[in-house]
Amino acid sequence: MNFTNKVIWITGASSGIGKALALELSQQDCKLILSSRREAALIDVKKQCSNSENIKIFIWLILSYVDKFKKKYKYMTLLSSFKAKF
Repeated sequence: MNFTNKVIWITGASSGIGKALALELSQQDCKLILSSRREAALIDVKKQCSNSENIKIFIWLILSYVDKFKKKYKYMTLLSSFKAKF
């Protein structure tokens, strides 16, 4: 399969299958978004990848705290205010 000029978002990229997929796809001419809840592990994966300039990291910390903020903020407002730039 050809992934040239594609943007691929890998969830769970800090270990296991997600990490293996990130390492493999980084060798192709595509852009990767790596996401996980573990920032340090994602940074390590990015360092191991080829073409790291084509890789962005997206941390899912916000999802861990959604329950805490439900009383103060509406769910959609919280998510729509969070913007990831590539």
